[in-house]
Amino acid sequence: MSDLVEGSAEWIKAEQAKVLSGRGASAGSGFGRWALIGCGIPAAIILGLVVIVVVWPKDHSPRVGGAIVACENAVETMLKSPSTARFNSAASGDNPWTIVGSVDSENSFGATVRADYQCTVSGTRATVNFLE
Repeated sequence: MSDLVEGSAEWIKAEQAKVLSGRGASAGSGFGRWALIGCGIPAAIILGLVVIVVVWPKDHSPRVGGAIVACENAVETMLKSPSTARFNSAASGDNPWTIVGSVDSENSFGATVRADYQCTVSGTRATVNFLE
């Protein structure tokens, strides 16, 4: 094979055969393999850290939207006609959340009444106080 011209089709086929048979200089050993490992390990570590930072929850408390929903659900359990409830709520704080708002709903006589409330949400527990 020493009479093959470098770069010719026959020479390329011979080099490919060497690599596939494990006899070539780049057949899974040497610099290429270690470069792949050297780049692959840091890339895997970086990807793992990104997943942890982005996906892993900061804490197990509800976010502001979840706190408002928990509060409104607690208020609904106290209403005569929860299906007619229309809420206007705002939240402040960060576990515990304080939600202040009003709810319009029908009473026992079918009349729409407004009630103002304040709710404290800590974890998944909501405590409701109606304001006068």
